[in-house]
Amino acid sequence: MTSDKESIQQSGGEAPKPEVVSAPQLSSVRSEKEEPAAQPVPVPPAPPVSGGGPVPLEPAPADLGGAPPAPPSPGGQEPESEELKPKKSLSLKTILIILGIVVVAAVVGYGVYYLVSTLNAPPQAAIPSPTTDQQFPLGDLGLGDDELDEPSEPDEPDEPDEPDEPDEPAVPSFIHQSLITAPDEAVTVTLDSASLEAFEAGIASSSVPALLAGQVRDIAFQLSDETPVSFDQLLTAYFPAVAVSWTGLFAEDMTSWLYYDSTGGVKFGVVAAFAEGVGVEEVAETGTYGILVLEGDPSIAANFFADVVTLPDGAVFDDGTVEEIPVRFVGFDFDNANVFEYGFVEIGDTIYLLMGTSYRQMVDIIGRLSS
Repeated sequence: MTSDKESIQQSGGEAPKPEVVSAPQLSSVRSEKEEPAAQPVPVPPAPPVSGGGPVPLEPAPADLGGAPPAPPSPGGQEPESEELKPKKSLSLKTILIILGIVVVAAVVGYGVYYLVSTLNAPPQAAIPSPTTDQQFPLGDLGLGDDELDEPSEPDEPDEPDEPDEPDEPAVPSFIHQSLITAPDEAVTVTLDSASLEAFEAGIASSSVPALLAGQVRDIAFQLSDETPVSFDQLLTAYFPAVAVSWTGLFAEDMTSWLYYDSTGGVKFGVVAAFAEGVGVEEVAETGTYGILVLEGDPSIAANFFADVVTLPDGAVFDDGTVEEIPVRFVGFDFDNANVFEYGFVEIGDTIYLLMGTSYRQMVDIIGRLSS
């Protein structure tokens, strides 16, 4: 201790003095000691003092507010700083562990999300199977369980349709044969139906061109299928109430014609024979109702004229004769010789019904039938 003091005095220094440190200073000193040590600052070696005198002492780093210098390492080398030390690389095992943790965390997170979303989703309606009755009601299809169990066989291809054969012409129940042997002209008139309107249209079209007075145009009525029109069809069109009791009393074939009168122009008339096996007595018994209907309402005979006529008030049927043959007649227009007449005439073994619309026409047809 004494040698130290002497050494200090010889070097020009002062003897050390004791210093009293207060509590705050002591705590600050302690906090400075607890802070991490600062990087040591290399101190260049002091130049040697000539004369062998004592080397002046440097102030301690503690007095300068720094940390005390670290002791020199063995071998005279200074310790390396923390920043200059190389960092150690992660090992492969560490990397695999980290990746495994990440994968496990992702799987667990997805599972939790799926579970939560499933529990919170609204319930869905059940979709019926395609084979249930709700999807395909068997009652609507008319199928039973047996028909659904076995697959149906594929349909065979349809055979090509055979071409339609042309319609065969209708076979008439009779062949028309006119009772007028030598008409001045003969025409065939095709009707679209056996209605009153069709007959009136056919008569109007066949009345032109006009013939000379006293001449006759024979008319053969037929339907669209070329079958001849029967007397029952004509009687039903003109006198439907009379036809009820007269149907079946007359033959199917008839003769209709136009007579060109010198007074009043063209006149229409019809001749029909009694059916085979039918006599006067049967006609009188069965056809009386038809006669009563016709004579009870003479106005229904107006449609039988080729021209438009009107029955005068109070006109009724009266008896008459044509070529000594009894007839019944009613006058519509005597000035134009428009008189409806009907009668029965027996020629040979056949009895005919005559219906005409003028006196001269009745005379002409009786003469043609008798010749």
